[in-house]
Amino acid sequence: MKGSFLNNEVEELISFYSDTHYTNWRIEEAYHFGGYAKLTEDLMDFIKDFEKKNAIPLDQIYTAKMFYGVFDLIAQNYFKDGSTILLLHTGGLQGRGSNF
Repeated sequence: MKGSFLNNEVEELISFYSDTHYTNWRIEEAYHFGGYAKLTEDLMDFIKDFEKKNAIPLDQIYTAKMFYGVFDLIAQNYFKDGSTILLLHTGGLQGRGSNF
């Protein structure tokens, strides 16, 4: 997949900054929408619908893709019942351009 190189980089950072070997993480590679700064109609529709329902703007480069992926995984019952899910909106709105 497009982002598979990141697994090694994250593993190295975890090893460097921690004495604990963490195995309870993974990078979900299915929601890149074609790669960095790539957009699809599905992603644009998700952004517009999400913003209409929640009044929270999303950037299309990172945050919207992450939100889309998590919402899709929730719809697929990927997470255990009662799980707490935390999404961090990291900004990036200056890159939205005139598509919105």
